[in-house]
Amino acid sequence: MKIINLEEFLKLPSNTLFHKYTPQVFGGLQVKACDPFDNYAPSFYVKDLYGFTEGSVCSETNSDIIDSGSFKWDLNSVGRDGMYDYDQLFCVYENDDVERLILQLSMCLNRTAS
Repeated sequence: MKIINLEEFLKLPSNTLFHKYTPQVFGGLQVKACDPFDNYAPSFYVKDLYGFTEGSVCSETNSDIIDSGSFKWDLNSVGRDGMYDYDQLFCVYENDDVERLILQLSMCLNRTAS
């Protein structure tokens, strides 16, 4: 992993795995989805890997889905990150970090319910 600034982050390709980073604090896990379609730099598009359920359209339906029992995370929605903090830092996963994360997650597939 490496910590980079906004200027470096905006140059990275789509499908870069990252957290927004404030010294000692990591934000939620996100994927850079694509470059801006407009000139609203420093905005960019992301997929959040946390916080939204499939089928939710607002926080109320998100709560209803969670309360109904088993649910799936929405891993396909893309949103524009329009933050305008030029001092924002990013913790970016390098290839070996992604491989280690995949390995760790794959071990979760073989667990048995207790």
